[in-house]
Amino acid sequence: TEVRQRIEQIILRRFSGSHVESQVQISESNHARVHVVVRIAPEDVGRARRPAPLPDIEAVEREIAAAAATWTDRLRSALATVGDPDSAARLAGRYASAFPVAYQAQVDPADALEDIADLERLGDDSQALRLNLHRPAGKPASRVFLKFIKRGEAIAVSDLLPVMENFGLRMIAERPHEVALGGGATASIQDFEFERHGGAPLAIDRVEARFIEAFLAVWRGRVDNDGFNRLLLATMLEAGQIVVLRGCARYLVQTGLPFSQNYMERTLANHPDVAADLYALFDLQFNPAQGRAREARAGRLRDRIRRRLDAVRSADEDRILRAYLALIGAMLRTNYYLPP
Repeated sequence: TEVRQRIEQIILRRFSGSHVESQVQISESNHARVHVVVRIAPEDVGRARRPAPLPDIEAVEREIAAAAATWTDRLRSALATVGDPDSAARLAGRYASAFPVAYQAQVDPADALEDIADLERLGDDSQALRLNLHRPAGKPASRVFLKFIKRGEAIAVSDLLPVMENFGLRMIAERPHEVALGGGATASIQDFEFERHGGAPLAIDRVEARFIEAFLAVWRGRVDNDGFNRLLLATMLEAGQIVVLRGCARYLVQTGLPFSQNYMERTLANHPDVAADLYALFDLQFNPAQGRAREARAGRLRDRIRRRLDAVRSADEDRILRAYLALIGAMLRTNYYLPP
């Protein structure tokens, strides 16, 4: 019915008609015939001194063919535009009927090519995970979509939410899809919509690579899942660099500083510029690649940090940040820059 209505609207518009009549004939084969009659308003016929020129028939036929094409037809056409013909035919045979109706209604076939490429990269590894950070057109800058693609069962939302909350993101919606890979095998595609806490804008091109690396490190247990991870989106720090600030917090707790790690996490998240400068100071002091004049640059950086601390209104937060500054200044050596 939808295809017939699209065809009727194309013919009505192309032939400048007032309304259409159609008749559908369906035989025992897999073909159907649609007969469409276009009616022109009588007053338009009376005013016309000569017949109106016919539209471009070939163009009309191409438009009707496009309107009648199914999602699978368009997927096959999209696959034919990338790679060699043999590869396109193989992928079309594998994925033409793999995606559920809900996925087809939400995802354009051209956009599905990226999901197919990720599904192919998974191979047979049930533990492999592909991530895609993106933002559909028309969505606000504070919203971000994170797509998870894996073989087998989908990721449990209850496992995912605490990780994302610690990155400073709250979930708005989930769009889950199960992909049939043949032979009883399945894969899951989960497209989550998140919003950054506070509604701050997020530049995907600046954070995508760092975020995916950090998320996988947390997900696989290589990095702690805590509030320090909020600094990843609030600064240009990477997950491995945030480890330094996390380690400092745990040392300060052991020295008797009367604040919990959670409080220190929130303090650094409230002052991301200071947090980034504190790591930069650590890097200036100990990174062998920094070269000469590091003391002069470190001195200027300390002065900038102190000026920023003078603007901190909370006495407790000021105390925490100055404790960080004193601790980094008191360090003599580190194994942080040793090769793994």
